[in-house]
Amino acid sequence: MKFYGLLSSVTLLLCVAAALAKDDVTLLAFEVLTVLKCAATSGDQDLCDRFEQCTAILTQPYLDVYQSCVVEVLGNDDIGKCTSDEELYFSEINRKKINDCIRLNAPENLSDSQEDEMDQYKDCIDKLGDDCLGDQRK
Repeated sequence: MKFYGLLSSVTLLLCVAAALAKDDVTLLAFEVLTVLKCAATSGDQDLCDRFEQCTAILTQPYLDVYQSCVVEVLGNDDIGKCTSDEELYFSEINRKKINDCIRLNAPENLSDSQEDEMDQYKDCIDKLGDDCLGDQRK
């Protein structure tokens, strides 16, 4: 994995983690970083579809920022597909740009109900990570 790919995944993680309780930040950072890399480069469309389903669970302020950043970086809302030749967001560079955009535009504060929605996002990422990473998580 190239270093800039690691940074892009960490950035996404930090954006999402900022919305969660401080005790969850370290765990979530590692979790999203690991699951994003696994799904995006898996070549398994089902895993990528599930990652997109998790993204759809994001609370509306984060979802709005995410969607805007995808269009800004990719020129449209097509995030690509996962095959033996393609990866989610088309490249590590695009993922970094999207994550940088999210970091710069992410909301600072969320309501209690929005924090609950972010907890649902984390649960979704956890389940996807179990399936994507399998024995690597143990």
